[in-house]
Amino acid sequence: MNTELIVTIIAITVLVAVVALRSATAGKVVITLNDAIIAAIAVALALVISGKLTKIVVGSEGVTIETTRDAILSSAAQPIAQQVNALPVAPVEQAMKGGIAEIPEMVRQRVQGLDFMLNFGGYDQTILKTYLETLTRYDFFRYIILLKPNKSLFGMLDARSLLAVLQDPGSGKTFLDFALLLNRASDADKLKLTQLPVSSRPAML
Repeated sequence: MNTELIVTIIAITVLVAVVALRSATAGKVVITLNDAIIAAIAVALALVISGKLTKIVVGSEGVTIETTRDAILSSAAQPIAQQVNALPVAPVEQAMKGGIAEIPEMVRQRVQGLDFMLNFGGYDQTILKTYLETLTRYDFFRYIILLKPNKSLFGMLDARSLLAVLQDPGSGKTFLDFALLLNRASDADKLKLTQLPVSSRPAML
């Protein structure tokens, strides 16, 4: 038996009991306002439990009742900013890949990600290897960020996962392979980037 049916039965039972009692006593027993309020409170509590009511307030201005539907409509009418707390966001410090001499400055700035431009054509496997092996020693460094030529985002890779793949002889992927994928960035190369076995894969944006 669902809650709504129980509430209905309670309300009808209270009404029938009041009428029957008054008839049986020929009007000698009178239901006072307090008695009626007590009965109404019981029904109201049952409605709150069923989810039909969300708020009952008794004050100097009378009784205020808010139904679930009213609560939803009221919430929907409010600006999102009043309903949702802002999430703490840590911006990713990025640095466009340059020469090896820039690594100490990147460490000083605690950069969290490196930008690589697709179809750049100038990435060297040895320098790329040095960047990854050096920066991944620091816990603040986390991402390899792949950008399209128009500087829009192509995708992101977990730096440590990528390094592990490129260092693993059994993966079939080398630093040279990765450098070639970045430098050529053909449609086939972009597809291979999305298929790298790392924890964060770029999307074909």
